[in-house]
Amino acid sequence: RSLERILAIEPDNAEAATLLAPIYEARNDVRKLPQVLEIVLENTHEPAARYDLFVRLAELQAKQLRDPESALQNYVEALAIRPEAEPLYRAMLDTAERAGDWQNLDSAWADARMALEGDDAHRDAWLKLTRMHGNMLEVRRNDDDAALDAADAILSQIPGDDEALSVRERIFRRREAWDY
Repeated sequence: RSLERILAIEPDNAEAATLLAPIYEARNDVRKLPQVLEIVLENTHEPAARYDLFVRLAELQAKQLRDPESALQNYVEALAIRPEAEPLYRAMLDTAERAGDWQNLDSAWADARMALEGDDAHRDAWLKLTRMHGNMLEVRRNDDDAALDAADAILSQIPGDDEALSVRERIFRRREAWDY
């Protein structure tokens, strides 16, 4: 209770918030936990710690608070810190689906792809993200041109890639059907 009183007097007290977070987690107090995590986040500057806090907050918002819009925004922030973090890709896709927010997902994934492009250490992450992004663009946003761009990006790195060629063929066949 005294830690809560400290926060009532000093709403940005990171020490009190840091001590309260595990208490609220142990109690499963999802009403108070996001507030203290946000205070801790505002006072955390180390990228790995910020990444962990963004993900923790996003998972809480997505799963327990049923707030996919806020969750997606926190996943976006986490991805900006670690664009190679493959587990985020599926979580972001699922959250965007619940939020109906394909625009923010598109923008975040485009930024992450650019950050990873040409980085040999994270080539597999770039490839996975580019495939997922292209699929989302084609299926969810109905943006065949952007989906083709994603397929072409893959083909520029991996000539003859079967999945990318299949995307191109499917889109070109659909376009051909429109011409008749």
